[in-house]
Amino acid sequence: MFLNLYEKNIVKNWLNICNSYNKKWYLIVIAAIFIMGIVLRSMVYAYNRPLWLDECQIARSILDRSIFGFFSSLEGLQSAPPLFMMTVKLFSLIFGIKEFALRMFPFLCGLITILVFYKFSKLFLIRKWSVIIASFLFAVNRELIYYAEELKQYSSDVLFYMLTFLILNKLSLKNLSIKKTILYSFVVSLLPMFSFPASFVIGAWFIREIIFNKFKYIKKFIIFCIPIAFVNILYCIYVIIPQHYGQINRFENYWSLGFINLNLVYDFKILKQNLVFFFSPTHLSLLKILLIIFGTYYVFRRIKSLKNILLITSLFFIFLASYLHMYPIFGRTALYTIPLLIVFITKPFDYLSIKKKWYSLIISAIFICAFWGYNPSYLINFDNYNPLKIRPHTNNAKYLMKKLIRKYNGKDCIVINVASYPEFFYYSHYYNFKPKCLIRNKFPLD
Repeated sequence: MFLNLYEKNIVKNWLNICNSYNKKWYLIVIAAIFIMGIVLRSMVYAYNRPLWLDECQIARSILDRSIFGFFSSLEGLQSAPPLFMMTVKLFSLIFGIKEFALRMFPFLCGLITILVFYKFSKLFLIRKWSVIIASFLFAVNRELIYYAEELKQYSSDVLFYMLTFLILNKLSLKNLSIKKTILYSFVVSLLPMFSFPASFVIGAWFIREIIFNKFKYIKKFIIFCIPIAFVNILYCIYVIIPQHYGQINRFENYWSLGFINLNLVYDFKILKQNLVFFFSPTHLSLLKILLIIFGTYYVFRRIKSLKNILLITSLFFIFLASYLHMYPIFGRTALYTIPLLIVFITKPFDYLSIKKKWYSLIISAIFICAFWGYNPSYLINFDNYNPLKIRPHTNNAKYLMKKLIRKYNGKDCIVINVASYPEFFYYSHYYNFKPKCLIRNKFPLD
């Protein structure tokens, strides 16, 4: 009996040592992935490339308006949430109007998303290797890295979609006091003004509350709805609707690529083109779609789970907004869906096991073929990718403005075309260049 007890203690101690070793190994790998993601984003941000046209349009609004002046349509048919613009304006007031200051908020969002995605992925992924694979795909994703240093809201879209999900996933009116209901309502009402896609999660949460509570807490429900409805109705009237007219209606052909129409062939093309855009340089989108199908199946197997209901319902609102031509699922506007796609792609890894040998081999082979582009050479030669090879060169507005200032003698009359005016506007402020004679042509110069 004593021997059996002794043997049990040895086994127990051995298991504790193994668990401790596995935990340390897991944390080391996750930390290495975090560092890799931070380094890649910091490297691209440190290039400090000149602003391009769309960024100059945003910068023009930043320069022209006060910190509370973003609750209306922006110049140049641009669109960005007001609290995003206010935050960028605040950074510009603190650090000046240099490129690095204007891009600081998107960059910080890009860094924070690495940690937030780790938390987000752990909601849905069970196995440690699944979380590791998902975190790696997120950390080295080229588009997430690129848009973490662009003066647009796409990086913050990714962050606030996941933050909204993490906040509301644990929130239930059943467990809230009246004071906390009011507090959370004001916080949640502001989230879409940082990122419009946050509204998809908010809508999904309301549906989930109705399904499970069936208006048992009607007083709290009304209290929660009032600030959200009031703030967002005003937001829609003064910001969303005018921006929608400028962006969607005037560029209908361009944005139509992101509007689903319940035609399986057409909608399949939308998914395929987004996968090509999101996961370059890896190709073979059909293999990624196979993984997504497997992942969707496993999520639907536990559809009664609160987090899965929130996930699927938020996807429903994403598709509904696309179908109603309210918000396209296309390229950079759909960047916030990358965390969802990665979760679906890596979910099948939760079910790998020695017992399921053939399944494990097939899933592993599909994944390796689909994401072969994320190899050591991709990381080593990362900055050779053309859109990211952004060291100073002669074909940009900043260089041309320097050249113009050197040659300007004070008596010259500068003529620029309308298309180039946003870049001229920003960099003339950047260099404090104030020509005495300035003509804005309505047509491009010959």
